[in-house]
Amino acid sequence: MQWSQLSFKPLVLIALALLMLALAWLPTGSYSPAERNDKPKLYFTIASASHVAELLPEASQAYDNLAFDLRDRITARHEWKVVEHPESYAWRLDIQIDTAADLYLVAVALTPPQLQAAEARLFRFEAEKSAAAVIPTQLMKVIIAKVETQ
Repeated sequence: MQWSQLSFKPLVLIALALLMLALAWLPTGSYSPAERNDKPKLYFTIASASHVAELLPEASQAYDNLAFDLRDRITARHEWKVVEHPESYAWRLDIQIDTAADLYLVAVALTPPQLQAAEARLFRFEAEKSAAAVIPTQLMKVIIAKVETQ
C-alpha cells in the first residue's frame, strides 16, 4: 500500500479523543480552595504582650525561641495546610505569649471555619520558663485533637 492511499482520519480521531481526555483532567476552577482537598486549612498568628519587648536580652531570647518553636511546629504538621491570609474556610489560631515572674503564659483562641471570633475555643497554657519546651508539645496535642474531630 502506498502512503498516498492511507487515510489519516482514524489517527486524527484518536488524537482528538486523547486530547479531550487530557483536558477532562484539568481543574474546572469552580471549586473554592476549601473544596479542592480534604485537608483542613489553618491560619495562625503569634503575638506577644506589650511588655515582652521590654524584657532583658536573655528573657527576650527565650521568648523568641518559644515563638519560633511554636511557628515551626505549626507549619511542619501534615494534618493541615497553612494559609497566608485569614479565610472563611480556614481555622483561625491566635496565640498570645505573655510572661509573669518565672512563668510563660500562652493564651490560645481556636476558631473553626465560618464561625465568629466570639465562638472561639479558648485554651491557656502555662509553664515555668525553665520548662517552656513543654508548651509547644501540649499546644500541638490540643490543636490536632480539635481540628481532626471537627
